Amino acid sequence: MSSTTYTWTIAALDCSNTDDAFPAKVITAHWRLDGEFLSGGQFSAGVYGTVSFEEPEAGSFVPFDQLTEAQVIGWVEAALGDEQVAKYKANIEQQIADLIAPPVESKPLPWAA
Repeated sequence: MSSTTYTWTIAALDCSNTDDAFPAKVITAHWRLDGEFLSGGQFSAGVYGTVSFEEPEAGSFVPFDQLTEAQVIGWVEAALGDEQVAKYKANIEQQIADLIAPPVESKPLPWAA
């Protein structure tokens, strides 16, 4: 479904408060990737996950109050890698395809009128 629009959202950040060198250091991001398909109707699906981060490289630490959602989304995408992001998008596409044409259908019993 090439016309699926994807949106990343950061739902929460877990921070370590025990490192004096890096106060409020982000150690885990809770993220959501949603897909929306508009064609003869509106269909949407999504996946949710978490990713943990390693120690920041020297000179790369960003204070918590200076973080942006776009920056953290970039970290999430980099941590997941292109292959995993593609798998999540394929999963979303399959969910939407199943909404459009359900692979299983419950039918009324033929003897119940």
